[in-house]
Amino acid sequence: HILYAIDHYDMRKGRIVSIDLQTMQRQLLFSHGSDGFYFGQILAATFDPLNKQIVLADYSKGVHTFNVETNRLSTISVNGSAFENYLFPTDVVVDVQNSRALAVQESENPSLVSIDLSTGNRTIISDNSGVGSGVLFRSPRRLELDTNNDRALIYDDNLYAILAVNLSTGERSVIADYRNGTGDWIQYISSLELDSNKLIGLKSLQDGGLLEINLENGNRTLMSDNTGEAVRVSGNQVLIDNINDRYLVTSSNSIVTVDRNTKVQNVLFKETVSSGPQMSWLTDISIDPSRNTGYVLDFFGKRIFEVNLLTGERKLLSGSGINLVSPIDIEIDRNNNQLLI
Repeated sequence: HILYAIDHYDMRKGRIVSIDLQTMQRQLLFSHGSDGFYFGQILAATFDPLNKQIVLADYSKGVHTFNVETNRLSTISVNGSAFENYLFPTDVVVDVQNSRALAVQESENPSLVSIDLSTGNRTIISDNSGVGSGVLFRSPRRLELDTNNDRALIYDDNLYAILAVNLSTGERSVIADYRNGTGDWIQYISSLELDSNKLIGLKSLQDGGLLEINLENGNRTLMSDNTGEAVRVSGNQVLIDNINDRYLVTSSNSIVTVDRNTKVQNVLFKETVSSGPQMSWLTDISIDPSRNTGYVLDFFGKRIFEVNLLTGERKLLSGSGINLVSPIDIEIDRNNNQLLI
C-alpha cells in the first residue's frame, strides 16, 4: 500500500510525496517548479483509481492531474485569457463511470462543471446563466457524487443548504435548508460524505458537530456536538469507517469516532487518551480497512502517524527520503502499496 499526500501550505514549496507502507521510505514525486510548472492554490484533491492519477482543484489555475505511475503532472483544464472562461474550483470529485471530473466554483459564475479527464474539455452542467433551471447558486463549496441517482450533492455556504443537481439536465433543487426539512441549521460545512440515503456533514466551528441529513425529506439529526466536556466534534474531515460501522472525525489534535447507530462518540486518538508519540496539528487521515489502520498527517510536526482504529494506539512512521515541510493531504495507493502526500 502506498499513501499519497499533498504538501502545499507554502505555495513556493508545493509537492506531491509518496510513502511506501512496508519500508516507510518517502519519495518526492513532484515539486513546485518541476518542468517549469508552479502550483497556484490547491483547495481539493481526489484519487482517480481507473486512471491511477490524482485530480487536483487549483483555485488559481484550473484542474490538474498527476499520474502516479509516470509521475507526470498535466493541467487538463487551464484558465485561458478570457476571464469569463476561468474556472475557480473549490472542490472536485471523480466520476469514474464517465471518465470525468466534476468541480464546483463559487466565484464569478457559480456553477457545477464537468471536465473530461482525457481532453480537459469543460462543460457547464448547471449554472445561473441558463444552464439548468431551479434555485440559483450562491456559494457552492462542497461536493459529493451520488451515482445511483445521477446527481451531484452540493453544500452552498450562502444558502445554508444542500442542493441536488441532475447531471443530465442541470436542474437544481433544494434537498435541505431552513425551509425544507427539520433540525439543525446547515452551515459552516467543511466536509461531506455520502452514506447510502443520507449525507453526513461536518461543521467546522467550535460549536459545530456532525449532521446526518436525510436525502428523502431533508430532515437533519445532530449526531454529535460539542456540549460534552471530554469529546469535541469539529474539524477538517469526516470519513466513513465501514469495518467498524462508525464515522471518523479529524480535528486539529484528535480523532473522534461517532457510532452510526447509537450516535455515541468517543475519542480514539488524542495525547491524553491513547498511547504513542505527541502530535501537534492534524490535517488529514486516510483509512486502510484491510488493516483497520488509519494514516494521519501532523502539519506542524511534519510527521505521519499510523493509528490502530480499534485501540487508538499510534506510532510514528519513520523512514529515509525527503523531509516533509507542510503536509496537508494524504491518500493510499493500494495497487502500489504506497502513500501519496
